[in-house]
Amino acid sequence: MRRTLARADVLAEMIRAVSASLEPERVADAILVRAAEWVPVPAWLVVAVDGTGTARLMAARGLTEPIDAAARAVGGWVIRTGEVFCSGDIGADRRIAGADGAAAATVAFPLHCRGRTVGALVALD
Repeated sequence: MRRTLARADVLAEMIRAVSASLEPERVADAILVRAAEWVPVPAWLVVAVDGTGTARLMAARGLTEPIDAAARAVGGWVIRTGEVFCSGDIGADRRIAGADGAAAATVAFPLHCRGRTVGALVALD
């Protein structure tokens, strides 16, 4: 994904897409749509910190009930730590409490703004 985003044309398109709206949900959806084009996995979501400091779901594609809570927990973990998350099976990963039974390979990236982590982009397979 870094290699893709390093290309000037891709970066310019991404900047145009997320700058098209000031609504956080539309920005999250624009991020999600582009990421899903680059890496085709069954489920994507964007979790972000709202005005009260609470992590909440901003956009999702392909998210199913069995992995919903675990996927949101991964997003919260990334926001709290500011680190990339990678796991072959979130149901067995001790970093994510309450993810038992949610069998999915997962990778999540922090979304940074003005020097702090404000959200997470989560992919599940």
